[in-house]
Amino acid sequence: MSVNIDHQKNSITPSSTTLDIDTTGSLVLPRGTTNQRYPSTEGAFRVNIQTSGVFYPEIYINSGWSEVVQVSETPSLGYFIKHDGTKWEATAITSDDVPEGTTNKYFTTATANTWFATKDTDELTEGTTNLYFTTVRARASVSGTGDISYDNSTGVISFNNTSNYVTKTEANGYYHPKGGTSGLDFAVKDLTVHGTSTVINSTIVTIADPVFSIGQNTVTQNKDRGIEFKYNDGTAKIGFFGQDFGTGDFSFYVDATNTGENYDGTIGAFNLEGTSVNRLIDVAASNAVTDDFLKFDGTYWRKATISLDDMTDVSAASPTVDQVLKYNGTAWAPGTDIEGVTEGDAIAFAIALGG
Repeated sequence: MSVNIDHQKNSITPSSTTLDIDTTGSLVLPRGTTNQRYPSTEGAFRVNIQTSGVFYPEIYINSGWSEVVQVSETPSLGYFIKHDGTKWEATAITSDDVPEGTTNKYFTTATANTWFATKDTDELTEGTTNLYFTTVRARASVSGTGDISYDNSTGVISFNNTSNYVTKTEANGYYHPKGGTSGLDFAVKDLTVHGTSTVINSTIVTIADPVFSIGQNTVTQNKDRGIEFKYNDGTAKIGFFGQDFGTGDFSFYVDATNTGENYDGTIGAFNLEGTSVNRLIDVAASNAVTDDFLKFDGTYWRKATISLDDMTDVSAASPTVDQVLKYNGTAWAPGTDIEGVTEGDAIAFAIALGG
């Protein structure tokens, strides 16, 4: 391909439609600031160096200069091109990058609360089985037979005593059915019984709630808290287990006395069969083996073996081979064994003693 260079027009005209620069180097573009753009001709290509250290290529197209997008970072599947204020980069985007509209708003608790505050159940379609509560529906679902009559127009339930149970009318007009052989079930949401003394004469009492709440803490009291039980070992007696108010300890009394709901009596025994000593806070004796003992280390009782030094009447420090324990008048201490003494040794020993 031939190339014609017109020095007067500052142009290169290749003989074909393609100009091929065959080299391993680079094509250096003209560079300059925004004010140095020239010429403003469609297709003009240059490097803008207006901002120090932040250069970008630009092209004059459609009657205006436009930055040629440069993408930093290595793109990955699902990435978008996003400008970070300095350059274009390939990055993942989140909903935080999309501005909220005027009608299709992002969900937030505040937005949801504001929206729901303008709504009521009239705007929700009623289902076929989960129906809205109405007084008429509630009353229609209740009925009464036998001794119980029910007026679904007023919602009043009445006890008619058509079975002629023995009743007692109290001053408040309540009926208390008594006697008879049939059971009587009460189904109530909440039941509060007030009275100075409430007695339930029942052989078996079943409570579904797994936790008993007894006593009250709204006022200062000095009474014990627990369970009093009655028993008879030939004589009618009571027992008690619970918190002793005076000591704050859990206490168990038999043959007890109740003085103003503070109990005293004989301390009852506990069957601790199957209870591990490791349950005690001052014992750390796990992995004990046969013939181990508990020994106090100043903080805990720990499993240990016993040596002669652990005996209060033995002082067995630094013994040597073949020594035996001899009583020195105060303690047992290491001493020389007489076993193996020869006749000559014995005679010499006797002479030494003046024998």
